[in-house]
Amino acid sequence: MSLPLARPDKAMSLLPSQSALLDAMQLSGYSSEGADYLRERLADVLSQAKLPDYAAIMSEVETFCDNVANQQVDSNNAWAGDVKAYAVPPALLGFQTLQQHLAASAVREIGTKNLDNVTFDFAVSDKAELVRGYAIAGTPLDEQVVAGMDKLFNAWLANQGMISLDGVIYEYEMDEKSKEIQPRHDEQGNPVRAQADKLRSMITDPENGFKHYVQEKNAAVQIIAQDHSTAERKAGPGR
Repeated sequence: MSLPLARPDKAMSLLPSQSALLDAMQLSGYSSEGADYLRERLADVLSQAKLPDYAAIMSEVETFCDNVANQQVDSNNAWAGDVKAYAVPPALLGFQTLQQHLAASAVREIGTKNLDNVTFDFAVSDKAELVRGYAIAGTPLDEQVVAGMDKLFNAWLANQGMISLDGVIYEYEMDEKSKEIQPRHDEQGNPVRAQADKLRSMITDPENGFKHYVQEKNAAVQIIAQDHSTAERKAGPGR
């Protein structure tokens, strides 16, 4: 996928959407040459559009290119017999990198908000169905901040080897044919859901949980994770 070059008078209207940019990053994330080409084309578009946050956007793309280059080095090391290079397949690294860029975007979205004491209420059913919400002093956060927090949560999930689909948390893997992320399947072909108890503990873990991840990304955001799983399970169907 190539991004369109725009004339100055039409630059703003031809800027790629965020989803288009993320698609382009995903497609170009398999080689440093592809990532460099994306950077060059995007730099042309953003420069002509004269965006005020041009430098910030390009900084994220530069980080993306560096990650792709490092990923390629790890892959080459694998061919040279470096066992550590096999720890995470390059395609999965690409997915995780994409999630981290979404997280970086989220940090920018919520960076100017006053989020000193956010309550992250969540419940995980025994079937790994997840419901969650964010509030300050009982007042739900606005839609933009919720979208940003959800991006951060999905990026944290990706770091843990999990993915959220239609409200259910699955372990994930890369499909060898399509090169797309999908739920991991067991020997009977059933998608493998996350272990509910383990997921609950991981979310609230003081060192590696969601709270810690958010504060690493944006120290100004302080959250309290509250697990309502027991009450949710007792409520049962039709609650």
